[in-house]
Amino acid sequence: MTYRKCWSCQAEISELFCSNCRRIQPVDRNVDYFSFLGLLRTYAIDREALDRKFYELSRQLHPDFFANASAQELVYSTENASLLNDAYRTLKDNRRRARYLLELQGVKLTEKLPPDLLEDVFELNEQLELLRQKQLHPEEVSQIKQTKQKLLERLQKLESELSETFARSEVASETERFSILAKAAEILAQMKYLDNLINTIEDAEL
Repeated sequence: MTYRKCWSCQAEISELFCSNCRRIQPVDRNVDYFSFLGLLRTYAIDREALDRKFYELSRQLHPDFFANASAQELVYSTENASLLNDAYRTLKDNRRRARYLLELQGVKLTEKLPPDLLEDVFELNEQLELLRQKQLHPEEVSQIKQTKQKLLERLQKLESELSETFARSEVASETERFSILAKAAEILAQMKYLDNLINTIEDAEL
């Protein structure tokens, strides 16, 4: 966290609570989710450490503990608790954490998809439309289910590739890092697309 002045006693602080007067501090608008939770900025996050820090801060920041405090402290408690929940929801989810890391690095998300995936999607959408209209034979429905399994396998491979790509970016030089993260953005776009396809298949099968 960055150093700033306590709103109450003007002591220099770098924590959520002033070490001098122990009053809760307002949300630091410059802090990122990793720093707020005291974690390394990495895709391969320590989930146990994340959970532990979340519950530790939840106990400290919950507005119920500030029922007898000043109105200002109650506001700061509520704002910090909201930030904590947002940070936890983002960092515990692989896709959200990946998107957030890219945003922190200034890498724009992309809609770029490989040609072979687009070809498969076109054919699959035609099959799904026929499935909705109850115009497919059982063996054709079985084929769609096989396609779903292939998509799940492809998604699993992409998840591993995404993790490896972020790991490479963390040890790369400054000049190499951006292109590696751009690759991560492309992988993430494919994963999002596959998620939507799999959900569409599941909805059509119901």
